[in-house]
Amino acid sequence: MRLLVSLTSPYARKLRVLVQELALDVSVEPTMPTDDAPELLRANPLAKVPALILATGEAVFDSPVIAAMLLGLSPGQQLLPAAGIAHWRVRTLEALTDGILDAALALRIEASHDAAGRNPVWPTRYRRAIDRALADLPPRLAALAGEASGYADICTVVTLEYLDFRFPDIDWRGAHPALAALHARLADRPSLLATRPPA
Repeated sequence: MRLLVSLTSPYARKLRVLVQELALDVSVEPTMPTDDAPELLRANPLAKVPALILATGEAVFDSPVIAAMLLGLSPGQQLLPAAGIAHWRVRTLEALTDGILDAALALRIEASHDAAGRNPVWPTRYRRAIDRALADLPPRLAALAGEASGYADICTVVTLEYLDFRFPDIDWRGAHPALAALHARLADRPSLLATRPPA
């Protein structure tokens, strides 16, 4: 299998971490989505990464779908509960962290517009959404105590580090000590160290 990624994409990074954690035989291939490479367009007509190309040539795309597939390829994995409410708690947390990333990316796009083209309403809405979601993460993580929550931790740390990478002014450590403690505990995990975006 081949995973087409951008090395700065947090959605792709989450999958790169999973590939390492699950010791899967997946070739990770940096791909610039803005180049509209024919192979990427065949894999995903939306020209978005990540995209996973299977041995058959068929492609799977969108990070939650690929993550579910990678986890499903690893019977007995301990990163995501197989069933029950804990499974859906982790998947909901995944959606929450992806929502933070969606808002952060929208903020970056909004900031790229010239002053005349900016609508001041949207940046405020995106920042408020990020702030609310960050405040919602600690109780969701606490609800998973004692469960297989490795995937929830991965989603959270990748999201927090993306905020550090693109929005260092967002002081999530000061505002949310539980998130700071989680990050401090996991930041040196080999799979996270190996997948940090280039400076």
